[in-house]
Amino acid sequence: LALRTNQGMSRLLEGRMAFGKVVLYTRDMASMVSNFIYDKDPQLALKLARHLATFSWLLKNFLRGTKASGGKDEDLIRTMLPTPADADYILRQRKMPVAVVMRLRQALAHCTHKHLLSTAEEIAIDHTISAMDLAIMTTERIIASPIPPLFTTHAGRLMCFYLLFLPLALYGSGSMNKVGLFLTVGIVGYAMLGLDELSHMMEQPFKVSPLFHLCKNSMNDVADAFCLRPPALDARGNAPYVPAVEPTYHSDEEGFE
Repeated sequence: LALRTNQGMSRLLEGRMAFGKVVLYTRDMASMVSNFIYDKDPQLALKLARHLATFSWLLKNFLRGTKASGGKDEDLIRTMLPTPADADYILRQRKMPVAVVMRLRQALAHCTHKHLLSTAEEIAIDHTISAMDLAIMTTERIIASPIPPLFTTHAGRLMCFYLLFLPLALYGSGSMNKVGLFLTVGIVGYAMLGLDELSHMMEQPFKVSPLFHLCKNSMNDVADAFCLRPPALDARGNAPYVPAVEPTYHSDEEGFE
């Protein structure tokens, strides 16, 4: 039982770390798009920003096997991607997060063809796109490779045998009366069955982890990269900082999911 619980906990920690990196990768990508592409092609940069803002939500829904916004991915996608071609492309995909990665690679190829980026900038963007793709693969592996059913079944059988013969062993030892026997067996059974149920829940970490706030942080970080762009390095005087767009999303209110 302890081994099984440890296996479930390790899967939970691995899943949380893998999805937590998604926030880092989308923030890095948004920062590079804002600094490397926005000044040269604002429309392309904003298109990529919209795709990046949806990435974490699409990955969450893909891993949970559910749809967002009351059962309709389309609500989320068409809100963030108002261009029909962009939205239809994502909606037709079997793996929507992978479609976002493909879109980013297409934009990188376009920038390379147009000579909008230096070699170092191209390598940095390509490295981050690969990291996002790796995050998808890591989370998929956790979902697709659960603890072997035979191990789970055998552990359950051993626990049933233990709980079955525990009252006989305690009664035969004569160390406690009937009330103490019932209490001991009840408490031990409750604890062991509870741990077994927890290990079952942790087998699928993305269904029990609170991913909503991670997705919201990822989306807000992408927005910050474009709405709160840093001032020019050669700025002089005591001029106040003026954001590109005044953010209205900095609140603790419930976001859209």
